Amino acid sequence: MVTGTFMVHMPYCGTGSMLTDLLAGRTQATNVGLPALLPHVRAAKLRAIAVGTAQRPPALPDVPTLAEMGLKDIETSQWYGTWPPLAGRARSSDGCRMNRSRR
Repeated sequence: MVTGTFMVHMPYCGTGSMLTDLLAGRTQATNVGLPALLPHVRAAKLRAIAVGTAQRPPALPDVPTLAEMGLKDIETSQWYGTWPPLAGRARSSDGCRMNRSRR
């Protein structure tokens, strides 16, 4: 471990439930995409301490990159996609039911 930080992985079915727990104080930190976090950072409900991209995003010009904080060998990015089931009700690999709102 580069920083000596110990973290426990907490799997979530999606960003919504993860953000609920983070905003309620049931979790202490997260690593998730900017679109989900930006409204909460702007509302001062969450504090961004670093971004994992090579460059600072225009939306957070005052938040340093991990490289700027001395973690030069770490870079992260996220991408999003929509993957509907071919037929019927599908489950993701971790058992979370997809399309809960369509019950």
